[in-house]
Amino acid sequence: MSELTSAINRNVLYGVGVAVAVEEFNRVITGELKSFLGGPYHLSADALFSLAIQYCQKRFPGEQISFVFDNKDKVKGEVRRIYAAYQELKEKIPNPKILGTVTFADDKKHMPLQAADMIAYEYMKYHNGWKRAPLQLLSEIKGGYFVYDRDRLIKYESKFRV
Repeated sequence: MSELTSAINRNVLYGVGVAVAVEEFNRVITGELKSFLGGPYHLSADALFSLAIQYCQKRFPGEQISFVFDNKDKVKGEVRRIYAAYQELKEKIPNPKILGTVTFADDKKHMPLQAADMIAYEYMKYHNGWKRAPLQLLSEIKGGYFVYDRDRLIKYESKFRV
């Protein structure tokens, strides 16, 4: 564990982490909005793309971002759908070339995905009241992190009420 956290701290410039409280998502996001969104990965992917684009436009203008996600069917469909929407809107982004590729890899074989999984797990534990050593070791990483908890989901859902 300490080897992985050490490698992350040495190699990550900026972290983007979004977690969704799935049980709360299923309670709050219902009906047509749930049909439109699909599942919780939609919110995660949307926020991830947005935060990464904002950061890279400020720090690395002109560079392109490529994204790698876990190779799970439930993730792929929602990520592809969100990415397609970003592709359709990319002319509204100051640097439309910033959107590179989206690929999928096995999280058991791809070390950056293992690191992302660990960070997400530790962050969700922290959100649920646990203070664990791995997250404290990772606290040096600058970035955009948040959880779609009940309050944030209710606020999100309220934007779609007529």
